[in-house]
Amino acid sequence: MDAGPIEPRQTTGPRLGAGSTLILLGLAGFGIGANLRITDPLLPTFAVEFGTTVGAAVIIATLFAAAHGALQIVYGPLGDRIGKLPIIAFAAIASAIISVASSFATSLATLAALRFLSGVATAAVVPLSLAFVGDTTTYAQRHAALARYTATVMLGLICGQALGGLIADLLGWRSVFYFVAGIFAVAGLGLLASPELRAGSPKPSGSVRSSYAEMFALFKRPVVRHVLFAVCAQGMVSFTTAAFVGAHLHDRFGFSLAAIGLVLGVYALGGLAYSFAAPLVLTRVGERGTLALGGILFGLCFFSLAIATDWRLYVPALFLAGIGVMMVHNTFQVHATQMAPEARGAALSLFAAMIFLGQTIGFAVASLIYDRWGGIPIFLIAAILFPVIAFAFRTTIAKA
Repeated sequence: MDAGPIEPRQTTGPRLGAGSTLILLGLAGFGIGANLRITDPLLPTFAVEFGTTVGAAVIIATLFAAAHGALQIVYGPLGDRIGKLPIIAFAAIASAIISVASSFATSLATLAALRFLSGVATAAVVPLSLAFVGDTTTYAQRHAALARYTATVMLGLICGQALGGLIADLLGWRSVFYFVAGIFAVAGLGLLASPELRAGSPKPSGSVRSSYAEMFALFKRPVVRHVLFAVCAQGMVSFTTAAFVGAHLHDRFGFSLAAIGLVLGVYALGGLAYSFAAPLVLTRVGERGTLALGGILFGLCFFSLAIATDWRLYVPALFLAGIGVMMVHNTFQVHATQMAPEARGAALSLFAAMIFLGQTIGFAVASLIYDRWGGIPIFLIAAILFPVIAFAFRTTIAKA
């Protein structure tokens, strides 16, 4: 077992191409991003529609995150044994069907149950796509390759948050689920027809049962525990905090759904901007410097939001916070692809599961805080904890 600092290890593999399969995986990633955040600007609407509070309406996000995280550990070993692309394709098609069904929900309980099922279906897409990228790149290529893939997810976040509120204002909240369904349908059907899926890929020896045993055995490795605990803490802080920004803007500044969506989209836009700048940043400051800068930037931005009295400060602060969170998250992501190369699908599924475990815990705690004290305490806590998480992981990376 490796007990020392985390060090990059070169792996061989063909260069990542720009074929139709990668485009379709990117489209599925876009759908995941949209689906993850499309309900954030709608929380005040759900509270009114179903006669409850914003804190209670967060059950929609909580159940989605819980299912999305828990099912990661099911899909990873299956992807390693059966094939990553077939599972992604069927998960996307199932997600399209569930999204259409969500548009017909007549109660908070029904919508929450459907969002839970949506979390179950979509859980396969991102970790297996990340594992596919890991399978087809060397470590030296991987920061840029993963940043490009993550850019599609971030673009989905932008559209999900911005268009979610806009579509709801113009056509009603039920229409936003048709937007998501269309994306998943195209991606899933396209992957089913792709030559790469039909050609298949080499499968490791052994049974699926042995794959699950190997996956849980990964926790014996210190390097795996470092990465998984770090990203769990990040999910608990950064993703949870971002979900309450829209409700805070509505309650404190009277923002409409469309305005909330546009402002929240700026946060994802910051992450998208970093995805293009990642190679340059890494060349200039390295992984340890990237973690330090990202942690500090996120912390300062959310401290600014906590004390801001003018909503216009939220636009630049959220943009910079989006850059900061992606500087940290992308570094975690790269190390996750390398922590168990022999079982990459399982390892990335554990990684994604820990993100959503963190979100589930975070939503449970933050919803209680928000209903009692509003968003400011949540922002202050995030401003303190996120830099601590980034610097703690920084100490586990070997100095260049």
